[in-house]
Amino acid sequence: MSEHKKVSQGRDYTVELWRFVFCIVVLGFHFFSKTSYPFFRAGYLGVEFFFLLSGFGIWQFYLKKMAGQKLSDRLYQFGLYIGSRLKRLYPFYFLSLLCMLFLRTWQYRWSISDIISYLKTGWAEFLMLQCGPLGNEVLISANWYVAAMFMGSILLLCLLMLTGSTEFSMFAAWDAYFGSAEMKAYSAAETNAAKDFAVKYGSDMYRIFNAECSAETMYDHYGADIYLCQIDYGDPDALSQIPVLGAFHGIFVPMLSTVNNYAAMVDFSGEGYQEMAVLFNRYLKNFLTNGDPNGNLFTGIRGLFSGDSALPKWQNWTPDNKVSMVMDASATDAQIGCKDVSTTYDEIMDRMDADTTVSAELKQKMIRNVMNGRWFSAALDARYGNPTLWK
Repeated sequence: MSEHKKVSQGRDYTVELWRFVFCIVVLGFHFFSKTSYPFFRAGYLGVEFFFLLSGFGIWQFYLKKMAGQKLSDRLYQFGLYIGSRLKRLYPFYFLSLLCMLFLRTWQYRWSISDIISYLKTGWAEFLMLQCGPLGNEVLISANWYVAAMFMGSILLLCLLMLTGSTEFSMFAAWDAYFGSAEMKAYSAAETNAAKDFAVKYGSDMYRIFNAECSAETMYDHYGADIYLCQIDYGDPDALSQIPVLGAFHGIFVPMLSTVNNYAAMVDFSGEGYQEMAVLFNRYLKNFLTNGDPNGNLFTGIRGLFSGDSALPKWQNWTPDNKVSMVMDASATDAQIGCKDVSTTYDEIMDRMDADTTVSAELKQKMIRNVMNGRWFSAALDARYGNPTLWK
């Protein structure tokens, strides 16, 4: 046994230590994310760590119990696995929902009819399905993680990656550095130009990290098709723009549910957006039921009888065909289709170097203080000599 690893009764205390550390990191992110400290800004890494740990556990289970087995044995083992996860997760999950339902009833003086009304739209949360097209009203927004983790454990082979084209807008626009003493020396026009610079290039890096770069990393080690999706709706160059936010981080959420954290900030009731939402949910339903957003023969036959129009083909991503399903909408119509929106970190940084909308001094401050400490910042750190979180 390694001296760095103490295992007792199947428990790896090294992993337990990291779990504790990343729990603190996640708490720090939620309470202190508006500070200028990179450690707290990067707190979202804690959630990704837990997804990674869960995925590693699923893969280990697959290798031990399912690899090389005939289909009937694999299905049997998989059923046992899902049952064991439900046994561990669901009692506490269900209890948390009951407690919150009680608190909501007490706080808002809900009547029996109010509770029934919630259950008509919020039943998916009780089944841990609120992260898909069935989700609507939710009692505990943070439970998205439990639902996503459980659904991910079921979809062992299916992979669909989503990103907005202005992913970095919220992170940059409200970064604490813009309120620092250093930035107070600049005019409002200079500060706004600096924000635009950080949003533009940070978003380009964020979107390819979310989708294209992740696909490139996984492609040679993955046994199923990979599908990428980019939402352009809201972007400054899109058919419809959302001031300040653009096609922000989470832009797809309002397409899944009318009750969401963004409804108070942006009006998503337009005909074009709603048409895009319908198409998105049809793709997602096909993907969740068939592992292919295009559906299958039976999907097409059912569409003939239901009157649904044929969906544009969603091509899977490959190194030779770097396409994403790009979704946008005008005020009245959706516009979707597969396009090559690929780029590289080096190409983005070349454009940053050539950008003359901000001074060289402000450019360096944005790179070092606002764009640093992010998922995508390893390439920036290497090129511009920033302190890095990735070593």
